[in-house]
Amino acid sequence: MLPYVDCLEKTHWTAFTAFAAVFLAAAGGLLGWKSYSAAASRTARFVSGFGIFFGCAIGFALLLQGAASLLLNECER
Repeated sequence: MLPYVDCLEKTHWTAFTAFAAVFLAAAGGLLGWKSYSAAASRTARFVSGFGIFFGCAIGFALLLQGAASLLLNECER
């Protein structure tokens, strides 16, 4: 995401950005969870379930990106 900036400034902006985005994805998943109810229509439940799934999937991918940016040296090519 930002390896050149991290390498030049010796910072971890990639990790910070990835973990901040994890919280945004988790918030989106929680919004889908709150809107999911048995009384809702079938379409509304599908959209809510889709939001929950995508929040978890994107959150997991961003978590792996953040972990990799902490474990790997950003100046290596």
